[in-house]
Amino acid sequence: MTRTSASGDAPELVAFGEALIAFVASPAGPLHEAKHFTPHVAGAESNVAIGVARLGHRVGFAGRVGDDAFGSMIVRRLLAEGVAIDHLVRDSGAPTGLLFRNLREFPPPEIAYRRQGSAGSCLTPDDVRAALEGLPPGTVVHVSGVTPALSESCRAAVLVLAEAAHVRELRLFVDVNYRARLWSTDVAAPVLRNLVASASIVTASRPEAALLTGKDNPVDAAAALMNLGPRVAVIRDDALGAVASTSPHEAPIVVPGHAAGRAVDAVGAGDAFNAGLIASLLENRSLPDAIARAHLCGAAAVGVVGDIEGLPTRLELTSSADDVRR
Repeated sequence: MTRTSASGDAPELVAFGEALIAFVASPAGPLHEAKHFTPHVAGAESNVAIGVARLGHRVGFAGRVGDDAFGSMIVRRLLAEGVAIDHLVRDSGAPTGLLFRNLREFPPPEIAYRRQGSAGSCLTPDDVRAALEGLPPGTVVHVSGVTPALSESCRAAVLVLAEAAHVRELRLFVDVNYRARLWSTDVAAPVLRNLVASASIVTASRPEAALLTGKDNPVDAAAALMNLGPRVAVIRDDALGAVASTSPHEAPIVVPGHAAGRAVDAVGAGDAFNAGLIASLLENRSLPDAIARAHLCGAAAVGVVGDIEGLPTRLELTSSADDVRR
């Protein structure tokens, strides 16, 4: 078991979680009709890390991948994207996680997991403590609801992250990112509520917000999420765009979405949104401006096959934002 090192200044963001390889089927259609599969680096937190790095910020990724060819693919891609991997462990005792999915506009994509017992699921509290060591106050640390769903050790690691963020005055950015195939609502809901309570910023889809609050209306759900404890709650909604709240006692703001072109591959849109939001907040942009730019990142991501391939660079995002204002 080894740690892969990279040098550089202290990161503005450290993402904690799982990186894996997604094999995307072609041609489009049912998964059982696939003729070819193309590998892509994927994983909620690593997607966000790459997205924020492309937008010009110093980023680190902490987690585990197998000491295998797929782990090497992930390491090479993270390094190529400028993501520091000082705390990415190459685990010789567990394989890199895999998933297989198809491309299809309707019904939703089919996904087959090969991630049980994966290196990503072996993340430990000690891994988290090591990655947190020396981070200055104000650093953003990111995790999604996927990671605590993977195993008991991952759940314990995320708890350490949440507690340390409070003690060390780090800004915890939580994406609820509930996956029904990984854990039941009965198990997930209390864990995710506790995680949200420790967050500085939380993002969720409309169904995820309803899961945690019992409120289907995103305006009501935003206020209910704020009552759990975060400083900012942002709910992504297909009809409204995004609903954001900074106080349970004040009306939330609504930021309309960006009209994208034809969606080639919708998987990863939420991660792209989160990357745009984090990068914009690191630049001290206002919350409405940050959400508007996050929408642009999501729109860019869905135009390309793969979770990360369509994530915009800083220049591309700036050009898109300028076009919107014209």
